[in-house]
Amino acid sequence: MTNNRIKATFALATVLALAAPALAFKDTDLEKLLSTGSCPFCDLKDARLVDARLPGARLSGTRLSGADLSGADLSNGNMRNAVMIKSVLFHANLSGADFSGANMTEARLSHANLKDAKLAGADLTNADLSHSTFSGASLARANLSGADLSDVDLTGVSLSGARWTDGQRCMENSVGDCTKERRQPVPGMMW
Repeated sequence: MTNNRIKATFALATVLALAAPALAFKDTDLEKLLSTGSCPFCDLKDARLVDARLPGARLSGTRLSGADLSGADLSNGNMRNAVMIKSVLFHANLSGADFSGANMTEARLSHANLKDAKLAGADLTNADLSHSTFSGASLARANLSGADLSDVDLTGVSLSGARWTDGQRCMENSVGDCTKERRQPVPGMMW
């Protein structure tokens, strides 16, 4: 019986050891980013990049889910179509960065600088955007369902076609305030 227990323990340890590298970022990708400032389509899942200085970084299509980028400078960077689910970007400088089409579901961006950032078509479902700066940014066609926008000034921010925090669609040309689309009555249906 103890021999079987030893075999089972060894088998479990082997599976966990082999699976661990698949769950974390690739060291070579992190080295590439830090040395060149560019790593499109890399795997940086769960990477710790706190206070990293990477202005102009090229990270389009990169996997950054669960990465900690608190206090990082990614200003003017290209993060188009990046996967940033549950990433942490507290107090990050993201001014002028392009997050178009990025998946930022449940990302934590409170107190982030998103001045002049492009978030067109980004998925910000349940993201924490509280206390962040958005002046000059574009949230056109972004999904803000369930997002926390407390203490956020959206004056001048494009919300054209965005899905608002309550799940309703903003009208085209909405700027600074989400003017909700009106539901068209269907003949014979009661609302």
